[in-house]
Amino acid sequence: MRFELTKEQQMIVDMTRQFTERELFPHEEQVEREREVSPDLIKQIKQRSIAAGIYACNMPSELGGGGLDSFDTTLVDREFGATSYALHYIVARPSNILRACRDQQIKEYVNKISYQMYKDNWRPDYIVGLTRGGLIPAVYMSHMLDIPMETLKVALRDGTAGESNGWMAEDAFGYIDASTVPRPKGEPTSDPALRKNILILDDINDTGATLDWIIQDWQSGALPNDLAWADIWGNNVRFAVLFDNLSSKFSRKVNYSAVEINKAEEDVWIVYPWER
Repeated sequence: MRFELTKEQQMIVDMTRQFTERELFPHEEQVEREREVSPDLIKQIKQRSIAAGIYACNMPSELGGGGLDSFDTTLVDREFGATSYALHYIVARPSNILRACRDQQIKEYVNKISYQMYKDNWRPDYIVGLTRGGLIPAVYMSHMLDIPMETLKVALRDGTAGESNGWMAEDAFGYIDASTVPRPKGEPTSDPALRKNILILDDINDTGATLDWIIQDWQSGALPNDLAWADIWGNNVRFAVLFDNLSSKFSRKVNYSAVEINKAEEDVWIVYPWER
């Protein structure tokens, strides 16, 4: 009895083999020599695998994946096995999928974060929802806890800078305007009694770049070298996300999260309805 690949399966094999020879093989010596894959090369391989239609080939097509079944995914893995794991791992075949943030799920995640704040006996004066992923969770929390909500645009993935915000930084810092409240020379320009409790809310702490950008922007807008900032982050200004990637490079610690993941150990595929 003979088992042969269908035409469609042979096309999958040929496409994956061509991609491997064209996009992965040429970098093997460099990766072996440097013992790592550079961020630029990771970005290049990921973008080109998405363009080729083989990124996340095992995920449902309606969610942006390739829609291949287990056998066809095995054919892809076999072809990738001809090259370094460090390279073909970039062309992710996630082993887990989270259909995240559909109506009731959002409420459950927000409830969990709210309960964590309750146990800390901490309540924000206002919530800052980051566009776009943090907006829906922030709206839910704002209505549920009857707390005012503001928005802040930080779209680093789109290749644009974030929205610099001065008044939020001053609220966080407890800034004293010397033109309206004269201060003797040498006295601090920050009054802890004036600091607002602010919750910065987003859908995910992925790489940490977004949250670090906010820290850098707010500090640069209100006496960046003042030692008072050390007492602000994690105290009157706190960070909350639905998903916290434990392998993130975020310079500080997320204060509240609903779900912890680790993308260094498992490439989790998270599906948000507002991204489809």
